[in-house]
Amino acid sequence: MQVKEPPYYRHRLKAAFEFGLNAIGTTRLDLRHFRKDVERLTNAENKVERIYLLFFVRRQDYLANSGLIQMIDRLPEKLEHEFEQNRDRASNLVVVYAEYLSLGSKRLKIIPENRSSWIG
Repeated sequence: MQVKEPPYYRHRLKAAFEFGLNAIGTTRLDLRHFRKDVERLTNAENKVERIYLLFFVRRQDYLANSGLIQMIDRLPEKLEHEFEQNRDRASNLVVVYAEYLSLGSKRLKIIPENRSSWIG
């Protein structure tokens, strides 16, 4: 939220971080929470210089026969699509998708890829 009282209200935030875990619905990819985060974080009134939305998924939380594994497999592309829908207002946003696949195995996707240097 934007602080509108002295002494800090004129200072621009250098960075904001939002963390999410397993934001997936029971029958479909539910990105409502993700959309609200993007809307709030990219609001020009908040004057945030760089925004990081860190999106974590633990595959082991879902049963193989639940049908959710196939949804998880499509999740990085869905997030990329959501980012593209907000590209003009998200010039200072990076989405980091991190998925724990199994012991010693993971999937990491930076959206957009050309901002991966913001992470390292």
